[in-house]
Amino acid sequence: MPEAQHDVSHWTDEAICEVVNKRFNLGACLLQIEITRWIYAGKNIVTCTLTGFSKALSFWIPMLMAKADGLKHQKIILISLLNVLTQQNVESLEKAGFCVVLLIGETCSSDQLQIIKKGEYDVIISNPKILMGKKAVQELLGKPSVASLILKVVLDEGHTFDQWADFCLQFRHIGDLWYTIPGDIPFYLTSTTLPPDILQNVNEVLNLCENNTKYLLYSNDCPDINLMVHPLTAPANSFEDLGFIIPKGITEDSPLPPKFLIFVNSIADTVKAMLFLWMLLPTEGLKNCVLWFNSAMTPQF
Repeated sequence: MPEAQHDVSHWTDEAICEVVNKRFNLGACLLQIEITRWIYAGKNIVTCTLTGFSKALSFWIPMLMAKADGLKHQKIILISLLNVLTQQNVESLEKAGFCVVLLIGETCSSDQLQIIKKGEYDVIISNPKILMGKKAVQELLGKPSVASLILKVVLDEGHTFDQWADFCLQFRHIGDLWYTIPGDIPFYLTSTTLPPDILQNVNEVLNLCENNTKYLLYSNDCPDINLMVHPLTAPANSFEDLGFIIPKGITEDSPLPPKFLIFVNSIADTVKAMLFLWMLLPTEGLKNCVLWFNSAMTPQF
């Protein structure tokens, strides 16, 4: 488990803000600075923050500090699960002048792994299926010459390492990275959804405990969001209770309903829910406004 690695006493708030502004043309807030200090000192950290906190910036600040201090280990592994967020991270890093590799199924070639081995990338963005499911990747991360370049491992959307583990076993074994990567590499897990039961499960998955981890947990209550409960009047698998979303008698000339996002618990149900809503829409044009989105979709789709 990680122990303090670097002296952070010379990194004042002003010094941290200066390196961030110089590279990203952004300011760093006090919470981002606090997270940065704990990580740079070699501590595991778990955060729960509001949506819109700009947590991604806190991923990269320790790398800026390591570069400024001339440290050997400057590389970051980001475990990211959502394609949209992954692409945003790639674009923002490349815009700031960093070398980034997106290590996924289509790009996980032997040539790419050789480039990573040479230390040519500042940030490696991947997912549990690649990191835990590809023997060649695990062998690469297990090399002391590669591990010695790694500053930290970031786990974005941390609640998924518990909630998605039932249908993707690699999520449940992501904590094995402790034993794959030699040395005391700190983990930084962040989420906007970490109730006590999920937090406990995540701690177990990652082998985290209080004596080696700093927890910064804040409420994600939003005053402009209200919860409402609608009791089901029809069988859940009929999806008929979603009918209120589509105005009755809607036509091509009608105002569109407010934008909506429906979460369900399986890939099959994303399609079933969409097919039900399509039944309420009279034209192909309106049906094209309602689509499903799930992890079985290809990037091209």
